[in-house]
Amino acid sequence: MLKQLPLAISLESSAVFDNFFVSEPNQLLISDLKNFGTDTSPDHFVYLWGEQHGGLSYLLSAIQNNLSRLSMQYLPLRDLAAYPPSMILEGVDELQLVCIDDIDVVCGNDEWEEALFHLFNRLRDQGSYLVIASHISPRELPLNLPDLYSRLQWGITHHLKPLSELDKRAAIKMRAMQLGLELPDDVANFLLKRVKRSSSELFAMMATLDTASLANQRKLSIPFVKQVLSL
Repeated sequence: MLKQLPLAISLESSAVFDNFFVSEPNQLLISDLKNFGTDTSPDHFVYLWGEQHGGLSYLLSAIQNNLSRLSMQYLPLRDLAAYPPSMILEGVDELQLVCIDDIDVVCGNDEWEEALFHLFNRLRDQGSYLVIASHISPRELPLNLPDLYSRLQWGITHHLKPLSELDKRAAIKMRAMQLGLELPDDVANFLLKRVKRSSSELFAMMATLDTASLANQRKLSIPFVKQVLSL
């Protein structure tokens, strides 16, 4: 069986749990996700929710990379909702793992809601694994189909808590270390004070700074960061 359907969609191959900064409120969540799909966990359905750009999509990729032995498909509904579900979901119910991102995007779309309801049932009946991510808790999803609403309450629900300012500081320092960058405390504090952005955007900035640092053979300093990021 093929590992993925021939959609122009791919997971983040570098996404692994060890590279994800885990704050104290999220430790249980990450521990459960590491065990998901293994003999130590009986769960077959997990619903993840949290703020935008908080790491949900990364975690879906980490789950898939952790379970690479399974046939699987990643479905980012934000990119796919404009298409008829029949074009997207054909054959998906035959896979062992399905990860659906941004389910809140199709709320109120009767065709998609009906299709996802039947997909949920078929995956459950054959013992497949399903992970759904959203920026809305399952109880607050504005769904038209009551049966789908009830199905989404069946699994394990985890709330990915947002990072505090101290956590964000630790997270970008961890990311800098992974990139081989030295991030002084004053530069980290400057970034967090001047750039009020999500964790994913902060990490993207670290990649930009890493490229600039290598190209210019410069260490990170506040003047250099100002220059590179046009702050």
